[in-house]
Amino acid sequence: MSPTLHNTAFEVLGLPHKYELLETADVGEEIKAVITSPDFGGASVTIPHKLDVIPLLDELSSAAEAIGAVNTIIPKPASVGGNTWKLLGDNTDWLGIRDSINEHVTDIDTALVIGAGGTSRAAIYALHSLNAKVIYLHNRTTDKARDLAAAFPNAHIEVLAAIEQWPLGISPPSVIVSTVPSTAQTPAA
Repeated sequence: MSPTLHNTAFEVLGLPHKYELLETADVGEEIKAVITSPDFGGASVTIPHKLDVIPLLDELSSAAEAIGAVNTIIPKPASVGGNTWKLLGDNTDWLGIRDSINEHVTDIDTALVIGAGGTSRAAIYALHSLNAKVIYLHNRTTDKARDLAAAFPNAHIEVLAAIEQWPLGISPPSVIVSTVPSTAQTPAA
């Protein structure tokens, strides 16, 4: 979808750019070569590379630094009038999550985030920015959920080991954000 969206916008705006897919199994030399190429104009970063791409970047936006994940790479001049570039990593996922929630919910008492990857980080950041009182976090790997909760010490996050039945005595969430990719599979019981 991204190539169609971006290339249509470039065409409508009369810009000479072209958006192409580069799908790789991991963040390695192929990605490094592309993002350091003199004609590199920027990139979108998707699951599962949102954390692994960070070491290749020169700088992170404040949001990407707080979230600990990147979904956008922007080449920026390293100095005024210079011919060298630095790579800025940003995260805009949280803005989409925040704005979507803001359209429908005004006061967040409790929220639930399902998943513990890069997009979950953005969801927690968005919910915290909206002053969610409690953010429950569930992941099929509880240890990964605990590690993620520890990365956001200022957000009130409680890890739930199971969500098949909502725990008694806990207010149900007014917001649920699932960050589990559509390709994810749970082993059959």
